[in-house]
Amino acid sequence: MRLDAHFDRRQVVCKHATHLGYGKVNAQVGDLILTNDGLLARMIGRITYAPTLEPAGKPIRNWILAVAMTGQMLEHTSERWIDPETVARVESIRNQTDVLAWFLSEQMTKAPIDDVRRCASEMSSTLDAYRAYMKESRQVA
Repeated sequence: MRLDAHFDRRQVVCKHATHLGYGKVNAQVGDLILTNDGLLARMIGRITYAPTLEPAGKPIRNWILAVAMTGQMLEHTSERWIDPETVARVESIRNQTDVLAWFLSEQMTKAPIDDVRRCASEMSSTLDAYRAYMKESRQVA
C-alpha cells in the first residue's frame, strides 16, 4: 500500500464511459466502475496526487481509488488505482445488492427448480421480484 499519495472523495470525470441506460460519465464514491479490460470495482475515493514510480513517468492525478472484485469466485477484493481513461461504464448502485444477495442465498438452492429457472430465464433480479411481477401480471390479465 502506497503511503505517498493524497486522496479525497470528489468525483472523477470518465470521458470515455458510456452514458447509455444507467451509465454516467462522472464517477462518485459508491459507484460501480467497469474498466475496458473487465475489472469490476467500487469507487471509494479520488487520487488527487501520487508521485510517479517510473523515471520518465508523469505523476498520477485525478484517478479513481477503488476496491475491486479480483477473485473469479468472489473470494476476495483488492485496492485498485484506475485511470479514468480506461473506464467503460459507471453506474450508481440500484438493485445490485439485492441481486448479489439472491445469487448467494439459500433461497436459490432451496426454492423449486422450476421457479428458479423461470426467474433466471426472465432475467429477473431476484426470485421475490419475479414472483411479485408474475402475481401482478395475473391480476392485470
